[in-house]
Amino acid sequence: MFKRMFPLVLLVLAGCAAKPEFQRASLLDTQHQRTGVFFTIETQPLIASPWDIRYQALQLDSDPNLINYLGLFEQEVNKLPSALLHLSGLATVAFVRKLAVGAQPRAAVPDYIHEVLYYDVDAPGDAYLRHVVHHEFYHMLEQQLYGSAYYKDPKWHSLNPADFTYGKGGASARDSSVSVFSHPHPGFVNGYAMSGLEEDKAEIWAIIWAEKSWLKVAPLVESDPILQQKIRLLTAQIECLAPELAMAWPAYIQNYLAAGAVCAHVDSINVSVAPTETTQSAVGNQRAGE
Repeated sequence: MFKRMFPLVLLVLAGCAAKPEFQRASLLDTQHQRTGVFFTIETQPLIASPWDIRYQALQLDSDPNLINYLGLFEQEVNKLPSALLHLSGLATVAFVRKLAVGAQPRAAVPDYIHEVLYYDVDAPGDAYLRHVVHHEFYHMLEQQLYGSAYYKDPKWHSLNPADFTYGKGGASARDSSVSVFSHPHPGFVNGYAMSGLEEDKAEIWAIIWAEKSWLKVAPLVESDPILQQKIRLLTAQIECLAPELAMAWPAYIQNYLAAGAVCAHVDSINVSVAPTETTQSAVGNQRAGE
C-alpha cells in the first residue's frame, strides 16, 4: 500500500469503485501536456472494499464542472512540494458525480486501501472545493505517517482545553452548518473540527493552504492562542518529515510557524492530556465532505 508514483493520476471513472486498469484518453493529451498530470478514463467497473463507494461517470469533453474542478485542483496541488505528495502515498485522484458511501452523499471520500481520493465535481462553490482538496489530502497524509487516518495524536490533544471531548467523527456531523467558520469553541474553527481529532487536524491543514478559507478564519486565529499553537504544531510535524515545506508555506501563515527547528518544536510539546475518544472505524468515520 505504500509504494507510490508521481505525477498523480487524475481519473474519470465509470461505474462503482479496487485496483483499476487504465486506458489513456487521447482527448486529454492537451491537458496532460499543460499540467504534467496523467488523465485517464476508467474502462471497467471498480469495487472498493471495505467501503461501499458509489458514483456516476462523467463525460469529460462536455462537463464544465469537471473542467472547473480540474483547473482549481491543479492550482491547489501545485502549492505542495512533490516530496510531500510522495510522502502521502497518494496514487490516484478520481473525479466523479453523485459520490456516496452507501446511501450517504459525500463531496469527497478517501480510499486508504487503494490510495485513491474521490471528489464529486458537483459540490458547490470554488472556495469550498479548494478547501476540500486539502482537507482530504491531509487524511491520506495522516494515514501514511501514523498508520491510521484516525490517529489520536496525544500532542495535538494536549493543546485542547482540559474539559474538551471530541464528538463521534465526521460521518456523524452531517448538518451543513458545522462546516461554517464560526469559532464555536476555543481552539476550533468550526463545528466539523469538533467532531473528531482527525477532522480537527484536517480542517487546520485546509485553512493553511486554501487562501479563501484562511481569509475567513484569520481574525479567529489572531485572537485564539490555541489555534495558533495548532497551526504551529501541525506545520512543524509535517515539515520535520518533509523539509521541502520550509520554502512552501503560504506567506500569510509565516507569523504562526515554529520559530526554531521544527523537529525540536514537536519534541517540546508536553503530552499532559491523553486522548479519550473511542477510535471510530474507517468505514463509519469517513469524511462526509460538508
